[in-house]
Amino acid sequence: MKKPELLVTPSSVSDVLPLIEAGADAFLIGEQTYGIRLAGEFSREDVKQTVQLAHAHHKKSVCGNECDFS
Repeated sequence: MKKPELLVTPSSVSDVLPLIEAGADAFLIGEQTYGIRLAGEFSREDVKQTVQLAHAHHKKSVCGNECDFS
C-alpha cells in the first residue's frame, strides 16, 4: 500500500520549514488572485524560495494556479 501524501498550504515562506519538520510531503502555493484554497499570497520570489527549500528537503511544490513565472 502506498503512503498517503500530506499536502499543506503554507501562508508564507517562513511556514515551510516548520511544516517540513511536522511531516509535510508537498506544498500548495501560488497567487491568491487566481488560486483557490491558498492560505497566503506568494510573490515570484516567494515561489522561488519555497520551491528551493522544498526540493532541498526532497519535498514537492505544487502550484495552485497558472504560476507563469517565466
